[in-house]
Amino acid sequence: MSGLARLGGGFAHFGVTADFTEVRRQIGKGGDELMPVFPLEGIEQERETIKAYRSILLKRRYLSEVRPFPSVRPLSERIRAAGP
Repeated sequence: MSGLARLGGGFAHFGVTADFTEVRRQIGKGGDELMPVFPLEGIEQERETIKAYRSILLKRRYLSEVRPFPSVRPLSERIRAAGP
């Protein structure tokens, strides 16, 4: 499942639909920037609940699929060793 489908799935649970093209335009934004983009008419009071649900959904269904880019560890170690 693509990241776009995952994003839509979190909103769809609350009856919020989003156009694929519009979702695609939002790639790279954090949840705090996404929430205002999509209409939440009638469920504005659910904003915090939706945020919490999306966090739980990510951790339960998708976090196990996350993989680092090659050589991330050596890069992080080099950055840390270089200091501020």
